[in-house]
Amino acid sequence: MSPILRLRQWWWSRYANEAFPDAWLEILEDRVDFFDAIPADEKKAFLKHLQVFINGRKWFGAAGLEITDEMKVVVAASAARMSRNMGIETWRSLGSVIIYPKGFRPPDGGHTLGQATRLGSIVLSWDSVVRGIEIPTDGHDVTIHELAHVLDLKGDHIFDGVPDIDGRVAYGVWARVLGEHYDKLVDGKTKTRLLDDYGAQSPAEFFAVVSEVFFEKPRQLKKHKPDLYRVLKKYYRIDPA
Repeated sequence: MSPILRLRQWWWSRYANEAFPDAWLEILEDRVDFFDAIPADEKKAFLKHLQVFINGRKWFGAAGLEITDEMKVVVAASAARMSRNMGIETWRSLGSVIIYPKGFRPPDGGHTLGQATRLGSIVLSWDSVVRGIEIPTDGHDVTIHELAHVLDLKGDHIFDGVPDIDGRVAYGVWARVLGEHYDKLVDGKTKTRLLDDYGAQSPAEFFAVVSEVFFEKPRQLKKHKPDLYRVLKKYYRIDPA
């Protein structure tokens, strides 16, 4: 490991130096169904990543919402679900989490349930976050979706569906596999309804949508789109199926 990487690991690990709060563990056990499904040998890393995610971000409530520990733990659980086998500094580019009680209207107009920004923040609606964790196998989780955009932006500072793959996957393989499945979704030639049509909007949205499915419907993804599953397994360093 290079000195720079060791320094980064130490810098972010300091947020997990304290004992994991019992109250947070109770929230996980009561509110986060997928927590029990995390393999025992990955649980320690999961809890560490969750703790670092909470302590390493600024949290803001919007439209009168008061941020609670439950909100922090639930959102951070999705982040740790994604990054537990990646570097502890995975989310270093994300500085803040903003939570609205319901859907909100971003500055560029429209109505949305979540948004990742180039300024180092994600914006979420709490009711959508709750829906995502209450049904952890439906392929829809707004927190995973927006955090996938954060990973995408981390790659080359643009939303293009190509995160920092860092040698885990050859760029040519990534571009070919995700590109082929994206084109099929755009052309309406996919044989299953596994991937939401929203992923056809752009390669960035496709990566976010397929990340949701990878974590929430891994067996179906592996069965119907095995090449896509393999690429995401290598990227996230997780084999959820």
